[in-house]
Amino acid sequence: MTRPVVSDAQWSQSVEAHLREVTSSIVPGRPDVRELSSIALDVWLLRLSDGSRVVAKHQFFGLLTRGKNFDLLQVEFEVNRALRQAGCHVPVPFGIDPEGQFIFMEYLGDRTFLDVCFGQMPLGCVSRVIAELLLIEETLATQPNWQNRVVLGGHHEDLTDRWRAVEEVALEGLGKTLRIWDAMSCFDRLATSLRTLHGLLAARPATLGTTDYQPRNVMCPAGQRIAFLELGKLGWDWTERRALQYTSPLDCARVSLTSKQSILGELGAAMPSSESRCALDMHHLFFRLILAARDPISADLELLQFPLSDEPTMMTIRRHLREASGRGTHPTFGDLIDG
Repeated sequence: MTRPVVSDAQWSQSVEAHLREVTSSIVPGRPDVRELSSIALDVWLLRLSDGSRVVAKHQFFGLLTRGKNFDLLQVEFEVNRALRQAGCHVPVPFGIDPEGQFIFMEYLGDRTFLDVCFGQMPLGCVSRVIAELLLIEETLATQPNWQNRVVLGGHHEDLTDRWRAVEEVALEGLGKTLRIWDAMSCFDRLATSLRTLHGLLAARPATLGTTDYQPRNVMCPAGQRIAFLELGKLGWDWTERRALQYTSPLDCARVSLTSKQSILGELGAAMPSSESRCALDMHHLFFRLILAARDPISADLELLQFPLSDEPTMMTIRRHLREASGRGTHPTFGDLIDG
């Protein structure tokens, strides 16, 4: 089922007709579709004749990978099934429709980690996210066949290339920030430390896991175990960077700075070792500076003052940033954290 150039209404009608036709042959019990609705881009919620609900997700680029070892549809089905069997909490995959490029999965509700951030964060929520993430990575590491299913752009050399580019973007963010603070005299000293940290992170071993890590891909059903979505695109990255971006709400004025600081604190405590906490601290620095390259004002740079580790270079950078922020007319780190 290809996606020709049609209107949104025509595409929706085509999807509905197709899903009504194929669902009963894929979902156990052969139920019919009673009602369906779009709940996200290329994702539909199906209400079935047996009273159950399932999700049908369309792999928009799936046909381009069909038959390859990184076939998006096939990998998502197989990796979810393997992770479920290993005790990881991911959606039950019911089956796939290769012609239409749909995968049918268990419906886990609509409460994501991002939604949780908007309200009162349940105690231990971040820790449970990290525990599930570590279990997924450990499971993939013990099943070496997944290393041959890495998506295009997800290999070690791709990570190296992307990380090399991160250094310049972070330096750009640092420069923009220091100009706002009228503290460009600190740039060379901070840039040297930044390059050192960049090299340290580059030397750390990457782990196999998902390449689509964001808060909307973590489901947090009330009173139930946390679950992960969008696991079909496997690739190499660092655990700490995944952990940070899974739990960092972006562009969300509804999430207070205090809440973000609380999330960071629990995130640091949830990391499995002091070495991992140091790496998380460094990744957080680059994460904020990348955001600052776009807009220093909305990058929540004041969160860098919150120590995630006692790594010496990071402690020095925090001190220099605090001093630099006090030179300009904008609020200082201390003002923002204390107030």
